[in-house]
Amino acid sequence: MRLSLTGFALLAVALTVPGRAQDTDLAKQLADAQDKLSTSLHSYTLLSDENAKLRADAERAAADNAGLQSQLQAAHQTIENLKAMAAAAGQLDSLRTQVRQLQDQVADLAQQNYDLKNKLAMQGPAPTRAVPPASPKPKTP
Repeated sequence: MRLSLTGFALLAVALTVPGRAQDTDLAKQLADAQDKLSTSLHSYTLLSDENAKLRADAERAAADNAGLQSQLQAAHQTIENLKAMAAAAGQLDSLRTQVRQLQDQVADLAQQNYDLKNKLAMQGPAPTRAVPPASPKPKTP
């Protein structure tokens, strides 16, 4: 039999009214009902406390998750930047190689120029051609 709180109160009043004989069965039912009520209230309190704790934990976890998401996004951006820098570094190495090749070519050309100048100096002065003076052109009227 299930009794409401009002029923418990009425039963308790009926059992405690002076002059009435107490029924042991009703007293036992009242005691059992009060024990169940006490247990239920205690369980409710425990569950309510656990629920509040779990809500707080969930809020904390959501905040942690948001922080980790922003860190992850920053890490992805850093990775993309590093990839771009690596690609630029690869191009930089290629350009450095080209500069070294050009420097080697310039050094070779400078050496060839020096050799040709020495060769010309060893041959003596170059013969000069006499260029006849240019004749004046007749002016046309």
